[in-house]
Amino acid sequence: YLAKQHHQVVLWGHEPDAMAACAKNHINEHYLPGFTFPAHVTFTSSLPEAFKHVTNATIVLLAVPSHAFAEVTQLITPYLPEG
Repeated sequence: YLAKQHHQVVLWGHEPDAMAACAKNHINEHYLPGFTFPAHVTFTSSLPEAFKHVTNATIVLLAVPSHAFAEVTQLITPYLPEG
């Protein structure tokens, strides 16, 4: 939805092979088979790569399984812009 509204969207995942496949065909066969992401969505398994795009962001949307929330928030904290 955000990409269709012309927002910059970067999807990070912890599995490099899965993110490479998503970047290649813009489909996440494992979690969203049959759904095609817009062409301008960026996929990465690198947190530094993902967060280099958010220097002017006012919102970072986190969508992770509840059991991974604490771990992921700790992982991304160093990359969040101040404020």
